[in-house]
Amino acid sequence: MSESHGVWKPQNSKFYYCSFTVAGNRFNGSTKLASKKEAISFARRWKESEVEKIKKAASNPAGEMTLIDAVTRYMREVGDGYVNSGDYESNFDWLVDNIGPNTLLYEIDDDMLAQLVALRGGERKYGREEEEFVSKTTVNCCVVKRLRALLSRAKTWKVRLPDEPKWTSHLAPERRRVRTMTVAEELAFEKWAADFWPFILFILLTGLRRRDALIRWSQVDYEANVIRVRMKGGKDHEVVITDDIRALLDAAAEDGHPEFVWQCAVLRGEFTGRRVPISYGSSLHQFKRILRLARIENLTLHDLRRTAGERMYRATGDIAAVSKFLGHSSIELTRRYYVHVIPDDVELRMIATAYARQVMRERALARQTVH
Repeated sequence: MSESHGVWKPQNSKFYYCSFTVAGNRFNGSTKLASKKEAISFARRWKESEVEKIKKAASNPAGEMTLIDAVTRYMREVGDGYVNSGDYESNFDWLVDNIGPNTLLYEIDDDMLAQLVALRGGERKYGREEEEFVSKTTVNCCVVKRLRALLSRAKTWKVRLPDEPKWTSHLAPERRRVRTMTVAEELAFEKWAADFWPFILFILLTGLRRRDALIRWSQVDYEANVIRVRMKGGKDHEVVITDDIRALLDAAAEDGHPEFVWQCAVLRGEFTGRRVPISYGSSLHQFKRILRLARIENLTLHDLRRTAGERMYRATGDIAAVSKFLGHSSIELTRRYYVHVIPDDVELRMIATAYARQVMRERALARQTVH
């Protein structure tokens, strides 16, 4: 056995098999190799791998937690409380399917993460071949950041992770999106939007995400003059009810739905024409339909949130107010992702600079004349 290194070729088989024992556990199977030399190398690598796993387990006794157990505990402790808990569930489902439910947490290392990133990046949006590949932002969020959140939480459960991935090295550079809705596009969209327009206008006025903008009447506090929402990450946020927002709410109240604020008519099927509450899914479908009718390209629902933030910034120049308006945790986040300078902004500032220069020149000339 020592000469064969636990490798042999059964009768009527073109492949070599191998067998070895590590810590009392027997491992055997086909190497799927026809060369004895290659089969021996394969068996040696396999055995070294199993020995390494045993060493990790010995140095990491609390790490005997499987991926599925960790996901279940994470969702129970924190994930289910998130407004976007459904996104977390779908992301974790993908990870469990592609990593394996019984994979131990300490087995998730840089090599595994790199393979997952490549796999997710090669998938198409919505799983449809006619769509483009998922964005780098999606890969970063749904794979790297989700796993990082899970393993960070696991460390609070005293799970040791000796080979925890170097997370930042797996984050792909994201192309910062700067698309906003122009006033001309807003007018074109409104022309085709019909009873879906109040919901869109509400987003433009409040800067809320699509999910957060689907409010219920229980969230509207007329006495305090605010609308209370729970944003991504479970953060509480209040929207001031301005005159424009109040007008939208008053008009929506006339429809008389007892729970949901925003409604629109069903466009097809046996319930055509019936007004029903706008849902998370139907809002996207309606939005894309109207974009096609209005011939507006490359605009997303989330771009409306950016539009709201940028319009406030251009009107006030107050980045701190914009950050609070959008419910961000830091001004830097607002500055990086939601506010950018466009050519019109540059022109306006050039005009303002030229005007200030002229005023200073006139004042200097006036002083020279006096003296």
